[in-house]
Amino acid sequence: MSDERIGSRVFVLCLEERQAMYRPHCEKWGERIRFVDNIDDLFMEASDTPPQGVLVDIMTSVRVGAAVMNPLLNLEMAWPVARCRTAPDGSVSVICSEPRHNESLAVALDGMMSDDSSWRHPRYKRRFIRVNYECRVRIHCDGESDWRVGNALNISMAGAFVFMQSPPPGKVHIDLEFRDILPAPTSHRAVTVWSRSWDVSPALPGLAIQFDPTVIDDELRKKIRQLSRPSNWR
Repeated sequence: MSDERIGSRVFVLCLEERQAMYRPHCEKWGERIRFVDNIDDLFMEASDTPPQGVLVDIMTSVRVGAAVMNPLLNLEMAWPVARCRTAPDGSVSVICSEPRHNESLAVALDGMMSDDSSWRHPRYKRRFIRVNYECRVRIHCDGESDWRVGNALNISMAGAFVFMQSPPPGKVHIDLEFRDILPAPTSHRAVTVWSRSWDVSPALPGLAIQFDPTVIDDELRKKIRQLSRPSNWR
């Protein structure tokens, strides 16, 4: 079933043997609740389709350990990451530090699924997971005759940051070509979001590029999903 038919989703990171304690509280939402039992699967799916939130079973996080959990806790995404605690009577409570919440699982799911603004992260706006990956990039700006060249330093399903000495300005429509990331170059229509030249900042010069995540090349989508797995970062 496609994500469009399922609608927005919430991921529950929980070991398979503990999922039965959560499922009765989630029946209302059907396939919009996605249970995953490992961090790699969570990242691959979240990199493809950003969730409304991620719920982490506390006992699962204890068993897998801090080293495995840190990539999720340090993502700095707009969608919240909250902890879930089960009680002997079968109830489940959800605790989130940013944004601050402490309530039942049912109430938390209602808020996340309805896109309640109180569940949006107060500091972070990014929805798509970025992966650090360097590859060559060519861009052709509408109205120009020559291609510009640079190097992508990170990439997501919705965009990339490209290091470039003389970047075009923001809000320019471009043809974008990635090299090196796949056996053959892959091309996309895109738009520049913002650019930064060498003489205005000590930060690397370059530009942020945005493209439509629903029409990204299928092979590039598979590659980004693979690259997003935290086990590949170590």
